[in-house]
Amino acid sequence: ERKYSCERCDRRFYTRKDVRRHAVVHTGRRDFLCPRCAQRFGRRDHLTRHLKKSHAQE
Repeated sequence: ERKYSCERCDRRFYTRKDVRRHAVVHTGRRDFLCPRCAQRFGRRDHLTRHLKKSHAQE
């Protein structure tokens, strides 16, 4: 059961940790910069996924 919800958008999560991790989408911050194409991400795991999918062959 997803009993924790975001106060800003009411999206629901299984853990408080997931709510805190989600909260960055509401700040607009994009602190993680791709060193290969300069695309920015709000979460490190999203940058890591991008690097694996978009730049794996480089």
